[in-house]
Amino acid sequence: MKTLLVLLFSFSLTITSAVNKTQILDLNVTYTHYVTLLGSAVGATKYFLIEDIKPLSGGRPKVTIGLLGLESNLSGSCTLNFSTQNNFKLKHTVSNKRLTRYILKYKGKRISKNKPTIVLSSCNVPASPLKLKRKGAFKNNVKSGIYQDIVTITVTTQ
Repeated sequence: MKTLLVLLFSFSLTITSAVNKTQILDLNVTYTHYVTLLGSAVGATKYFLIEDIKPLSGGRPKVTIGLLGLESNLSGSCTLNFSTQNNFKLKHTVSNKRLTRYILKYKGKRISKNKPTIVLSSCNVPASPLKLKRKGAFKNNVKSGIYQDIVTITVTTQ
């Protein structure tokens, strides 16, 4: 018995007159304002020795926390507000006893519990040192351990 295999091919060709078709392109541009804190002080955890803040020879040295700058695509001034968990005091992490009060210095301006805000003429500022300076005396009977404060910087554009 023989099997016959038949393959049929069908071709279709349609010719039409010219066709006009219109496509719409929707173009969008998103522009987002930004301001960013830059430098080694941003997000840093800094450890100091007691001698860095209270030298044996006396005086009130400034300890550099790191560099701090701003970058932005906005013109105008920026306000920096510094808030701290312990109200500008270094406190023991276990007993919560105060070691000393301190101020910060940035761009020649003092930052403290009574004056936590500074205004910069631009939101584009090259990184400059952020310093910690002890304010007042150390408490007596200092316990061993870690004394800390956590600083939050809020930037507001004008």
